[in-house]
Amino acid sequence: MATRFKGIAGVKDFYQVITASFPDFQITVAGEYDMPGCSIREVLINGTHLGEYGGVPMGRKFSAGLYLRKRRIKMKSRMKWFLSTAIVIALCAFLTSTLTQPEAYAQDSVAPIRRAPHCTNGTASGTYGYRMAGQIVGVGPFLVNGIFTHNPDGTMDADVQLVVGNQTFPAPGTGGAFKTNDDCTGSGKFRVAALNLDVTYNFVVTDGGEQIELLNTNAGVVLHGAGRRISKPGRAPRCNIATVLGAYGGRLDGSIPGVPAIAIGGTITHSIGSGYSGLITGADTISLAGQFAPRTYTGTYTLGSNCRGTGFYTDSLGNRVNYVFTAVDGGETIYFQGADPGVAVSGVGRRIR
Repeated sequence: MATRFKGIAGVKDFYQVITASFPDFQITVAGEYDMPGCSIREVLINGTHLGEYGGVPMGRKFSAGLYLRKRRIKMKSRMKWFLSTAIVIALCAFLTSTLTQPEAYAQDSVAPIRRAPHCTNGTASGTYGYRMAGQIVGVGPFLVNGIFTHNPDGTMDADVQLVVGNQTFPAPGTGGAFKTNDDCTGSGKFRVAALNLDVTYNFVVTDGGEQIELLNTNAGVVLHGAGRRISKPGRAPRCNIATVLGAYGGRLDGSIPGVPAIAIGGTITHSIGSGYSGLITGADTISLAGQFAPRTYTGTYTLGSNCRGTGFYTDSLGNRVNYVFTAVDGGETIYFQGADPGVAVSGVGRRIR
């Protein structure tokens, strides 16, 4: 930057350096204002540093908007003066920003600015469809499928189907309360009479309140999951059998009597039959402790206005299977859970488009 360009030859040399260093260098005059004794130009300068200049790393793009004013200048010299001055100022700004910018952002990027989280009970309010899977130490599998409602005043309740060990049963949650912290973490508690237990949980609010990550905090329980909002605070969920029409790809895992580990992957299709009844057809592959078998199945399903449903099917292996499910994301996602004694199987289906 200490180099001097003298006279007409120096000006030519200056422009040659600029052309070599910034081959796409462009000056756009956005506005021209002339008045007695003063000229003003608004210019936008863009370029890409592709050649050696000032000893700084190459490859960085730059853009500079400038407002230039010159007093008592001859009319014929105005544009020459403005363009030369604009170039010099822009290059100085380029070098300054390059030399002072942290190395991590030496290319054409800007350090991200992250807002600190901020949540209230209102952020985490509404009715959520959810599923959780885990274990009760010394008992066996523990699965949860259903809905819970957080109210802005900090009260809450739940309505779920549980799998506890080899048993499955419905279990309302009542008299609950929760608190959301400013950092979007929180905790809650509600009574489940069917378990004779006060259920406690921690949570994290994500996706602007559309999702809540859940962790049970009762002693001896290892259980986690997630809930997706299905209705806003003060509004009841609104589902019917048409909410889940179409084909879904899904996966489930867990255990059944005599088989400690199973996994299932395939498709299920919902349609409507005569009398507005829900019909299902499906095809999948089931892994029974590592032994694989393809199967097909047919059955029926129902879905209540609260977005909770039940279904059963008979498969090509001779099994009759009962299950419960919860529809979230407007029917784009379904949470499945087995409902036969001794069956601890759950999973997720996503609509195929």
